[in-house]
Amino acid sequence: MIRFFRYNQLAAAALIALLTAAIWMFGFLSPVAVNVKNTMPLYEICCNLLGTNLIVQYIVAILLVLTQSFYFNYIVNKHELLGKASYIPALIYALFMSICKAYLMLHPLLFCNFFILIAVHKMLGTYRKEEAFGNIFDAGLYISIASLFYFPAIVLFPLVWVCLLVIRPFVWREWIISFLGFIVPYLFAFTYYFWLDKVGFFLFDKIFFPVSDSKFSIASEPTSFIILVTTLLFVIAVSFIKLLNGLPVNTAFSGNVFLFFLWMIGLSFVSFFMAPILKFNYLAIAAMPIAVYVANYFLNTQRLRLAEILFWIFLITIFYNQYVYYIKPV
Repeated sequence: MIRFFRYNQLAAAALIALLTAAIWMFGFLSPVAVNVKNTMPLYEICCNLLGTNLIVQYIVAILLVLTQSFYFNYIVNKHELLGKASYIPALIYALFMSICKAYLMLHPLLFCNFFILIAVHKMLGTYRKEEAFGNIFDAGLYISIASLFYFPAIVLFPLVWVCLLVIRPFVWREWIISFLGFIVPYLFAFTYYFWLDKVGFFLFDKIFFPVSDSKFSIASEPTSFIILVTTLLFVIAVSFIKLLNGLPVNTAFSGNVFLFFLWMIGLSFVSFFMAPILKFNYLAIAAMPIAVYVANYFLNTQRLRLAEILFWIFLITIFYNQYVYYIKPV
């Protein structure tokens, strides 16, 4: 399986789509309606446009996951982050975004991650540019838009500054421009709610209420979920150990980009603790940076047989966990 995805061929893309659809088919057995109460305005607008038809919501969710997976794959290959082109980044991202029941719904991070991906693409595109004002402005803008779908994503804005520190030479105007791009969507949002005399509603029902209501919740999870999480953590640990043995591309840019994604993982966990309730699907922001490290392991490891076994165990635990939730009788 891993050897098959190592080659940049159309059949690999088709199989990723089939695997993703197969996992999401479990969600159709017991679809979960979205809850737009106290959610950010752009997410609420999208949900209202889609209506209450759960089938339509799930189809849109699957399309978002697949679109993001292949866009993420394009970003990794275009910037040669892993040394050679393949469909492994798309595969890993799609699995991460479909990993358990909490992900199989039209949650706000499906929209949020799309704009974060665009922002990351813009930031990586600044490498070796003499002037990157447009890219930096766009990066701040897209992170701001992402936070209008899911407010805790706002903590990812410092990623733009991390980019300016580790990828770009110091240009003071770029720091100011990044902030200008970030505030533009909120200027429009505040103007809209001010016009309707609902600024207080925007602040306390959309922003501060969901964050201040944050609390820890431990759901009664089956053994299959514990096995899945343990397998996931083991795969991540092996991937980081692989990285310690050397970068896939031995350049300053490669090292700085992997440092950039390490910052992104840290900020993603900060956003997780700002979530309205601590549920597994609010870790979806970390799917992209972690997928880079895991994809690097599966793409560049010399121990291919071990990688195959590890991948199959991971894939089986995903399907088994969905089976326990949706099919196995209680």
